[in-house]
Amino acid sequence: MWVSDLVCRRLDERECRVPVGEALDECRVPVGWMGAESQRERDLMSAESLWERHLMSAESLWERHLKSAESLWERHLMSAESQRERHLKSAESLWERHLMSAESQRERHLMSAESLWERHLMSAESLWERRLMSETCFVQNKF
Repeated sequence: MWVSDLVCRRLDERECRVPVGEALDECRVPVGWMGAESQRERDLMSAESLWERHLMSAESLWERHLKSAESLWERHLMSAESQRERHLKSAESLWERHLMSAESQRERHLMSAESLWERHLMSAESLWERRLMSETCFVQNKF
């Protein structure tokens, strides 16, 4: 079945592309075709519009995720740097305490060694003096 001249006349000039009242072969198409074609165009336009909205939404979502990831990365980096600085300060402080403790311990050992040395020296001098006296007495008694 074909679109009749009456149907073609009811279409406005833009769709039929012929003056109203004139029926040309290009206007004679199967019934329902013109409606289906315009519905197809509307569906395509709707799909394209929907696609564009989804694409824009996806791009916006991607940008937000990217910014969020960058922000998260920056916070982790700053936190890691801050933690590194705290660890360095803690290590330096620990090193200083150990160094001071080692120096203090060294001084105590030196003082203890000096004291021990002095006692041994005094003991040796005393022993030497006693021997000297003993030998002197021995020599005096001999003569």
